[in-house]
Amino acid sequence: MILAVIAWCVLHPFRELELGWLYWLRTDRPVSDKIWIVSIDEEIEKTNKPIPHSRYAQLIDALFEQYNSLQIGFDVFFGEDQKNDDILTKAVAKAGCVYFGIPSVDGKGEEYPVTGFSCPCNLKGTTDKIIELSGMQSALSDSVLQNAAGIGHIANIETRVIKRIPLIVRYHGKLYPSLVLQIAGDYFCKSLHIPREQLEIVLIGDYISLRKKHTNNLLCQIPVDEKCQMLVNFAETNKDSFAFRVRSIGDILNLPASEELKEKIVLAGGVTNTTGDMYPSPFAIYPGVGILANALENIIDNRFLHQPLKDSGFFLFPILIALISCGMSDKRLKWQIWVAIAGVAVYFVGVWCCFEYGVWLELLRPVVVWSGVMGWVMIEGKRKLEKEVQKKEE
Repeated sequence: MILAVIAWCVLHPFRELELGWLYWLRTDRPVSDKIWIVSIDEEIEKTNKPIPHSRYAQLIDALFEQYNSLQIGFDVFFGEDQKNDDILTKAVAKAGCVYFGIPSVDGKGEEYPVTGFSCPCNLKGTTDKIIELSGMQSALSDSVLQNAAGIGHIANIETRVIKRIPLIVRYHGKLYPSLVLQIAGDYFCKSLHIPREQLEIVLIGDYISLRKKHTNNLLCQIPVDEKCQMLVNFAETNKDSFAFRVRSIGDILNLPASEELKEKIVLAGGVTNTTGDMYPSPFAIYPGVGILANALENIIDNRFLHQPLKDSGFFLFPILIALISCGMSDKRLKWQIWVAIAGVAVYFVGVWCCFEYGVWLELLRPVVVWSGVMGWVMIEGKRKLEKEVQKKEE
């Protein structure tokens, strides 16, 4: 048992590496048709320069007037373009549904306004572990930001494989909602005809709740960890698939509006390595705008990936102790072998089935510990049997 506990602790850093295996084993799940993506890669490849703000203004006008887009979010690094800021400001103000993602930077950043969306100042529970950003930076002018429907961070805090994204961060002593959380909150308000001033964000225990003020009417409950990070439930299962529909800026401006893309949520960003906005996901290198799209879909369609027991499988220890007791007195070695194999197989199938339904249970550590302990049980049982045979012979 001591070796089992040691193995449990040693394998702890590897527990999330198995997430990629589970995605590979999982069958493809349907993706929401409420979200689609506008790719900016083709525009950048043509000129090898940042896209002019006037071009983004044309895109916003087309999405608002021809596609009747519910919300337009930008996961884009905007370059300096002061001469076209007035054009972009007018387009943003006219649409009234444009959201800008602001990346985090190292060192001291500039304060940015959060317009039209109150900060979640009524959080309950422990908030001291919420991630604090050192700086936020944007080349957009104040006039553009002040006319936006919302402004939120798009920081990917994890430095290795992106599995979680922060929904709330601390910046200069204040708590701010992410771009995804703001778009999701406004989506619920529009769908349920609730004034956005009546929406509040409450952190209670392991959940961020979106609800109407002064009521218990929950619009959504989002499972998060102690840092207010949400585990992203990716729709894709391998590197060759991208579930969300993608159109280029040229398609939007030059082709007739498709009926199936009207009245949807639109996210604009890079989907190839042209923009450099690519991150390692559990199964492939993945675009940042795709990570946001998956997280947003999880929230609005309630398709979360739950991790109810972070040390799932620990409950096996009492079972193992009972089996050890039986095994030490049982002379049937074959029975012990079949119990070990069946236990591993049943747990593996159980983990796979749970993941299909959005529940992540650990796979590696419980199986290794189970196999190790059962191996020890069989060895000790064999030794005991040999001793009993020797006594009879004597």
